[in-house]
Amino acid sequence: MLLVSALVVLIGHSLAQECQKRDYGNDGHVCVCNSTYCDTVPPPSRVEPPSYLIYTSNKAGLRFAKSEGRFIESNEISDKTIQIHPNEKYQEIFGWGGAFTDSTGVNLNSLDEPAQDNLLRAYFSNDGIEYSLCRVPIGGTDFSERGYSYDDGDEDPKLENFQLAPEDFKLKIPFIKKAQNLTWGNLRFFASVWTAPKWMKTNREYNGMWGFLRYEMYQSWADYFVKFFDKYSEQGIQFWGLVTGNEPSLAMVPFTKINSVAWTPAMLSTWVRDNLGPTIRNSSYSKIKIMMLDDQRLFLPWYPKLVLNDETTHMYVDGIAVHWYYDFLLSPRLLTETHDSFPDKFLLATEACHGWTFSHFSKFVQRGSIRLGSSTFCDKVMVVAFQRPDNATAVVILNRANKVVPVTVVDDARGSTKLNLSESSITTMLYW
Repeated sequence: MLLVSALVVLIGHSLAQECQKRDYGNDGHVCVCNSTYCDTVPPPSRVEPPSYLIYTSNKAGLRFAKSEGRFIESNEISDKTIQIHPNEKYQEIFGWGGAFTDSTGVNLNSLDEPAQDNLLRAYFSNDGIEYSLCRVPIGGTDFSERGYSYDDGDEDPKLENFQLAPEDFKLKIPFIKKAQNLTWGNLRFFASVWTAPKWMKTNREYNGMWGFLRYEMYQSWADYFVKFFDKYSEQGIQFWGLVTGNEPSLAMVPFTKINSVAWTPAMLSTWVRDNLGPTIRNSSYSKIKIMMLDDQRLFLPWYPKLVLNDETTHMYVDGIAVHWYYDFLLSPRLLTETHDSFPDKFLLATEACHGWTFSHFSKFVQRGSIRLGSSTFCDKVMVVAFQRPDNATAVVILNRANKVVPVTVVDDARGSTKLNLSESSITTMLYW
């Protein structure tokens, strides 16, 4: 979700407005953003080779602390070497961001307008952390104050009573439009639905066990998506993508109170093949990316294999959406296996909770960046590298150790340099 409160974690140096720290006694601090002040992170300015920029944030209190360094013409290898492989290229980055849930709007509305504007700038402007891809719920979620859909009441398969909810006009659309303005229209959205109207479901509830979609409602449910896009289009909001439904596994979990629609792989494959796919592709929104799953790694790669076994379903689906829960139990190898099984389908992480480390990616790894090969020397120091659209290389290094770690960074095209990674830190190198 988009974490919205009166606090954000940003800092810069030089022309940046620096962090006004507040300590809550939990072995860390946040940076205050209010109606009169919010810290900023200006866009990095290009430096010429062999120079590079460094931005560091850490548990001790640094937030985007900026400095410069220089490569030397050496490929020195030490026992603590981070190696960048610029000729190894992998996936493209679509963007980074959060979600415009009802709770986002509730929290924003609790602030006065100047504080709202400062906070939104902190997330979306080029002096902030530059969110570029955001999730928009279709109706109510577990981050709503009530359960609702856009066609509650009596059975209405033709959707004659479909209408947006008050929450859309009070909690979502106004802030989405402000965010659009802050990004000069460069912000992309994908839509995710939690539940269908009760009358479309087998259990006649928003949530609960075995709440499948009734077969006779398959086409109405596909039409529901188009109706949603129509209503948001009237508000000047277009969508880049959609997911078939948030966490279908929830409807098979006892005692859950989270809104959901259950899908077996066979049911989902049929609905996408016969209803959602042709309905979207024959609508005004034919270029929207269709993503399936929107659930945990636990379902990789077997669930997509069952859904996409049908050739027509396979044709309609563009990508596979994945959540982060239980990742500590499930190997990232499952992502690689899924990619190898479906190299023509992109993988997109669509739900997680994150802290200040995330902003090093949203700020410095732009849409269209390509992941490069990289390697490290231990599991406490993690690294990932990207080639940006402006031809800069961004290297993001996470030091999970509770001590300073000296490292040598080697890029065969540039040379080498030595860094001291502060304890519990994230560091971004940028060089052109």
